[in-house]
Amino acid sequence: MMKIVFVTFIATALTWSGSIATEAASPANADNDSRSLRVDLDGKKLEKHVYKLASAEFGGRSGTKADMTIEYIKQHFSSLNLMPAFANGYIQDVLQAGENSGKSYGRNIAAKIEGSDPVLSRDYIVVSAHWDHLGGSKDGKKIFAGADDNASGVAMLLESASWFARPENRPKRSMLFVAFDLEEFGLFGSRYFAAHLPVEESAIRLFITADMIGRSLSGICREWVFVMGTERLPQSREWLMKAQAGKLFKAGIMGTDLVGVRSDYGPFMARKVPYLFFSTGESKVYHTPDDKPETLDYEKLEAVSEIICETAALAVSAEKIGSWSEKPVPTPEEMKVIAAVLEEMKSPESGLKIGGLQLSTLEKTLENVKKMLSAGVINEAERKAVIRAVQFLKLTVL
Repeated sequence: MMKIVFVTFIATALTWSGSIATEAASPANADNDSRSLRVDLDGKKLEKHVYKLASAEFGGRSGTKADMTIEYIKQHFSSLNLMPAFANGYIQDVLQAGENSGKSYGRNIAAKIEGSDPVLSRDYIVVSAHWDHLGGSKDGKKIFAGADDNASGVAMLLESASWFARPENRPKRSMLFVAFDLEEFGLFGSRYFAAHLPVEESAIRLFITADMIGRSLSGICREWVFVMGTERLPQSREWLMKAQAGKLFKAGIMGTDLVGVRSDYGPFMARKVPYLFFSTGESKVYHTPDDKPETLDYEKLEAVSEIICETAALAVSAEKIGSWSEKPVPTPEEMKVIAAVLEEMKSPESGLKIGGLQLSTLEKTLENVKKMLSAGVINEAERKAVIRAVQFLKLTVL
């Protein structure tokens, strides 16, 4: 995941307006009988991908070792008989803007599946993850393996592609499976892809990406994966409720303005393409050599990958997909998730050291959130105050 200084986004946060009724159903209460499908991914294969991509052999997926990663992903797509997404194959060279020499600064890898429906197949759903990481230290003594960042997301991408490649799971809409380069360097790979799409931009109805889905936020919130972007496509909340129903792990909806642009959804958000961003959050080993495959939570990775894949499956089969909402549409579910996270932060079992201003801010914010939910209406000013407080806590505590 690209490192962004958290407070720099506050000035450019999205504008939310209106009030929120608190009658929306919690994902945890979704009816299992309403499911139209069940995605079952192979947890052992997910784990195998992570161990391979985060091995010393792959050298932190950067520099001279990048070719191995590209070949690994390309061979997986090829083994599934997926069509190359680009006219010249699976690889898209990422060129510097205005570059005339043809020099490649990175490479995206993408495959596609054509939809089965003669009309809906004109639409595309994108499932993606970035494959690059930080490489090794300058002295060569340390490798930044990037097991969670983002071998976990790539594992989800590869096994989701495997699931959709089965004849019985062929989607009605068309799909693109994209592994981005240079996410760690200003989202340059996804920025280039968004500007040089293999299909018409208007054909992309939903962009899904996952970045770090194998741990938990600062060692707390193990049962959560956080999902951002539903405010621009409220219809997606129904898919999420169905996708995580019956699982031990929950999809926690939050507004993107809480964290800003942190991964490859950024270029699509800028183009007003509906997006969903899945992440379990930064851990204590984020961007360190200790982000190793043996330390991931593979039970969680499997469940989260299934939630993502099933969300995509529901989207590709939906009769209609809404368009980008110019005005973000918040949900009381966000406040419920924030309350749950604050409760975990406050718990002595969290291991977090919170005192002084942080503790008083946490307790006051939690009290205010509970009052809002009890009252049944959350206005714009109240929500903004909560978001500012949570941003402060995230920056100073987590």
